[in-house]
Amino acid sequence: IWQAIWRRKMKIALVFYLIAIAADLTACFLHKKKVRFLTKTALMPLLLLIVLLHFDFVPALVTAGLAFGFLADLLLLFDKHKWSTPRGIASFSIGHILYCIILLQGASFPKWYIVLAVCAVLVVGIAISYKGLHTYLSRPMKLPVLFYMTIICVMGAAAFIRLLAAPNLYNGIAVAGSLLFML
Repeated sequence: IWQAIWRRKMKIALVFYLIAIAADLTACFLHKKKVRFLTKTALMPLLLLIVLLHFDFVPALVTAGLAFGFLADLLLLFDKHKWSTPRGIASFSIGHILYCIILLQGASFPKWYIVLAVCAVLVVGIAISYKGLHTYLSRPMKLPVLFYMTIICVMGAAAFIRLLAAPNLYNGIAVAGSLLFML
């Protein structure tokens, strides 16, 4: 009976998470900044709740990564202040480094040429992304953004390598999440 209750709580949390995503995207599209303070900051705590309800054990690095994601989301909402963007990027970077560690822990790597191919795609992705953003960045932000983009691409590569090494639903979700974050 406890498992049924637990699953029901997770489904309810998932519904709230999906509603928060839809509300945040709508608020973003309609430029409703005040609404986004509620919707955007609800996403990471709801995701953490789903993870805690779904898994028997949640590594501290996952919890810390989600906490840094929450902090980054919150900081980036204060975009009129000079201090918010660099701190938001730093918070996201720390969270993504933690995710990279999680993804690479205990992963058996595929053949060397597959890793090399993934790394080549990673380098091309970083170069294309940076070239596209380069003209829009102020000089002090160019290096932090390049560092951040590199971390995101490494996280995506780590997720893809893990999926190749151990194809399963959770590793597939990690790849999908990484790709969505890169967009």
